[in-house]
Amino acid sequence: MKRDLTALAMTLSLSLVFGHVMASTTEKELLATALRASQALSPEMAIKKKLTTYETIIESYETIITGYGSSDIGLALLSSGKYQNFDFEAHRAAYLKELTSYYETVCSLSPSVECLAFVSMHDAYTTCSAHGATQVNNSAGDNLFNAMRVFGANKQYAKYTKVSAGIYRDCFISNERLSSYQQDFHRSKLAQFMLKSGNTDGARGLIQAMETPVFKFQGAVQITIASKGTLGDDQFSRLQQYINDKLPSRALPYIDLISARLDTGATFSKGEVNALGPVFRPMHIQDCEFELRHVFRQLAGFSTRIVALGASAQLLLSSIPAVIQSTCGEAGQAYAMALELHNAAIFRNDADQAQNILSSIQRQTPTRLALFQQHVQANMSNEKLLRNVLLVPTRSRSDLRGIKRSMSEYIVEHQLGGQARLEEYKLLLKLEYTCDAIKLLFGAMRGTDVYPIAVNEFLESNLFGGGKTVSCGDEDLELLLN
Repeated sequence: MKRDLTALAMTLSLSLVFGHVMASTTEKELLATALRASQALSPEMAIKKKLTTYETIIESYETIITGYGSSDIGLALLSSGKYQNFDFEAHRAAYLKELTSYYETVCSLSPSVECLAFVSMHDAYTTCSAHGATQVNNSAGDNLFNAMRVFGANKQYAKYTKVSAGIYRDCFISNERLSSYQQDFHRSKLAQFMLKSGNTDGARGLIQAMETPVFKFQGAVQITIASKGTLGDDQFSRLQQYINDKLPSRALPYIDLISARLDTGATFSKGEVNALGPVFRPMHIQDCEFELRHVFRQLAGFSTRIVALGASAQLLLSSIPAVIQSTCGEAGQAYAMALELHNAAIFRNDADQAQNILSSIQRQTPTRLALFQQHVQANMSNEKLLRNVLLVPTRSRSDLRGIKRSMSEYIVEHQLGGQARLEEYKLLLKLEYTCDAIKLLFGAMRGTDVYPIAVNEFLESNLFGGGKTVSCGDEDLELLLN
C-alpha cells in the first residue's frame, strides 16, 4: 500500500514540475501534501504529532472538496472518499479513533469543555455501534447534543458539529429498525437544536421529512416562532383550527401550541384554561415501549408549566392522566397513576417528589411499571433528604465542605442511585472541587442515564471561563503509560 501511495505522490510531483493541467495545480499540491503526511504516519509516532499529521490530511481533503469539488479529484473524493489508492475516509475514521482515545486518556487529568465533548461523542458512537437497533439508549442522543453544543461554540472545533450530527442521524434518524414515530421524534429533537443554533434551513429540511403529524405540527410552530419571533393571535387561531380539522389526537399538539404561546409571553384566562379540558381525551398509542414514554414526558412537562396559571389549572391537570390510562394495559395505568402523583406533588410545591416520580418511572420497563410506586416510596426518603440538605440556602461554604466529606459514605450506605450521585456531583462543582467532580463523572456516573445531565451541569458551571485551566494529574505521564 505504501509503495502505491509513493508512486502516486511521485506522479503528482512530476505533474507539478512539468506543468500538466489535468486538474488544478493547487488541488494537486493539496493531494500531494496529504500523501506525504500519510506516508509519515507510523505506530511509533507520538500521539500529539500523529493527531497533527492526521489533521493535515483531513484539512487537505476538506479544502479539495469545498474549493475544487467539480474537478476530477474533487468528484472522486465526493463520490467515494477515495482517489486512486488513497482512502481519505479511512484516514478520517482512524483520526477520529485516535482523537477520542487521546481525549479519553487526558480528560480526567486536564478537564476542559472540549475534552468532555469528544468523550461524549465517543460514548454515543460506541453505544450506537454496539446496539444499532431500537435498544439504543436516549442518553446517547443527549451526549451528542452536549458535544454539538460545545463544538458549535468554538470555531476551532466547529467541524465536529457535523460529525456529531452525522452520528445522530445514523443512530436515530436513518436507523431502519426504528419506527417512523421514533425517527420523527429524533428529527424533532435535532430540528430544535438546529433552530437554537440558528440553522433554520437545516431544521426546515428535517421537519419537511417528517411523517408523524404531531411532530410535523410541532416543527411548524417552532419554525414560525424562530422566523417571526412571536406567535400572534391570528397565527394561534390558525394553528388551533388546523389541530381541530386535521389532527384527531389533539393532546400533544395543543401542549406544543400552548407552551409556545407561554414562551412568547402570552397569558391565558380562567375560561381559556377550562376550555382546554376536552382536548385531553384518551389517545390511541401504538408503540407502548417508546411512544407511551414520550407522551408521558410531554404531559408531565406540561403540567409543570401550567401550574403557574393558578387554581384554574388544577381541574385541567386532573383530566390529563386519562389521556394514557386506557391504553397499553398495565403500563398505561401505571403511567396515569404516576401523572396523578406527579401533578399532586406539583400543587404541593414539592418539586423533589415530582422529580423523583419522573426519574423513577422512566427507569422502569413496561413489565415492571405497576411496581414503580413501591420503588418511589422506598427511595424517596433518602434521596429527598440528601437534596434537602443541599438546597438549604443558608448553608455556608464550610457547612457544604462538611457535607461533602460524609456524602460519599452516606450514598454507599443507603445504596442511593444515580440521582443522588448527581446531587453529590453538583455540590462538588459548587465548591469548585473540579478534580473530585471529574473523578466522580468518569467513575460512578459514566455510562448511566445521568451522565449527559452531569456533563450539561459542567458546561453550565462556567468553571473554565476566562481561560481558566485545571490540572488533575500529569497528562504526559498518563499518555506514556496508556
